[in-house]
Amino acid sequence: MLTIPNLFLVGGNSRHSGKTTLACEIIRRLAKEQEVTAIKFIRFDPDEKEMHGSHLGESEFSGYSIMRETNNHSSKDTSQMLQAGAKEVFYIRSGEEFMEQASIDFLTRYNHGQPLVCESSALRHFVEPAVFVMMMRIPPIGNPKSVESYLPLADRILYFDKSYDERLRMLEELRFDSGKFYLPSFK
Repeated sequence: MLTIPNLFLVGGNSRHSGKTTLACEIIRRLAKEQEVTAIKFIRFDPDEKEMHGSHLGESEFSGYSIMRETNNHSSKDTSQMLQAGAKEVFYIRSGEEFMEQASIDFLTRYNHGQPLVCESSALRHFVEPAVFVMMMRIPPIGNPKSVESYLPLADRILYFDKSYDERLRMLEELRFDSGKFYLPSFK
């Protein structure tokens, strides 16, 4: 398992659970003082194509793809990350068997010790981030994702519309220093 001390990872149990909102809040705070790279990393299952939307340059593939987001005028999650102040944003999609290789490829090419803010649940089984937060929406929207294996790995579980004060406190405490994320009161 890859340990990535400059990675803040946020996952969730369904669409509209607050994952992108939290990622963008972190990007806004950090981008005031440093360059931030944002990532949306999905494990691609053919049955979930409608869940993730389409991205320019996507076609049916096997393996993985890493695409740079350049459009900051759309409502896509990756575009919102650019709007929040990320210097670069990447959309990575991968089949289950290629997730570790996609991670290594991305880190080799684009990780320079800057803060990495990533939206992905599935990636947590392949990497050890500095901080992993699960956003939960009860009841979930659409077909909920199975998250039982992720919850024990989470540093914090936040609930949509119920954890606002806790989220604000976490954002205030979150630090990035010397290439590492720190969340003092967590852990």
